Amino acid sequence: GTAYMLLYNWSGSNNGLFRSGGQIKGGMGALAETLANAAKGFGVEIVVSAEVVKILTQNGQATAVELANGDKISAASVVSAADMRTTFLKLVDPYYLDRSFVRHIQNIKYRGTAARVHFVLDKLPAFTGLAKDVAQSVLSSHIQIAPSMTYIQKAYDPVKYGRHSEHPYLDIKIPTITDASLAPEGKHTMSVTVKYMPYALREDNWEDLRETIGRLVIDTISEYAPDFAQCVRHVKVITPLDMEADYSLPEGNMAHGEMTLDQFLWMRPVPGYAQYRAPVSDLYLCSSATHPGGGITGVNGKNAAREILKDWK
Repeated sequence: GTAYMLLYNWSGSNNGLFRSGGQIKGGMGALAETLANAAKGFGVEIVVSAEVVKILTQNGQATAVELANGDKISAASVVSAADMRTTFLKLVDPYYLDRSFVRHIQNIKYRGTAARVHFVLDKLPAFTGLAKDVAQSVLSSHIQIAPSMTYIQKAYDPVKYGRHSEHPYLDIKIPTITDASLAPEGKHTMSVTVKYMPYALREDNWEDLRETIGRLVIDTISEYAPDFAQCVRHVKVITPLDMEADYSLPEGNMAHGEMTLDQFLWMRPVPGYAQYRAPVSDLYLCSSATHPGGGITGVNGKNAAREILKDWK
């Protein structure tokens, strides 16, 4: 499936170049705030800190949501941006769903294989061989530590046996180079996607490995930027378990399900339900589990909104 993934990554770039991508001024929270303000301008009421525990149905039709405090909010349509496992095995009572559909939902493959490590830096690290006059412009894009195909293969191999990679492939971004507002003057933040770190470990546990993974990333980057350890002020490690517990990403998968050939296009989220509709009338789907998958594109929500408007006529 590598050729397919190559084309998928290319289609998601913003200028036809691989590994390109936009950055939101002020961070991702600024995007959420901007969207919220736009919605409020159309009369939308946004309620936060209100956990939904159930999607209520009647005669095969979604009619309301129930909150953890017992409140019920009626609606002409309910739209779920949660993953499919949460939507159909927790929020909707699976008793009222077709057994074949439930079986498909249960068989969605997640299998997250990445951790994230965030750093606060006192200064930019000096990468070997990178002249000072070009360092800032070069480091503003993606930095990848993956020196060869063999390196990547060896980084992945331990996952097959339920172990974490000891020589990880790193995808690094330093957002403060292009947006100084994200850190105090002269300081920087760095975000690192660390592969390959399997959600399911055969022997170790992620809580005990937290400090080990932070040190492993520091040591790996230090091979290319020898002063990196001296630049680090603070480290935050986000394990695959943290992604599930804190960000509702099942098994640490950031796309709500693997982006593989059997879980893509008309088979996403499951065969027969690629049009953003659920087998429950007036329940719609717009999460990363739907086409075209993960990433901050807005396409999933736009497509779902189009289908809702069609049904509303």
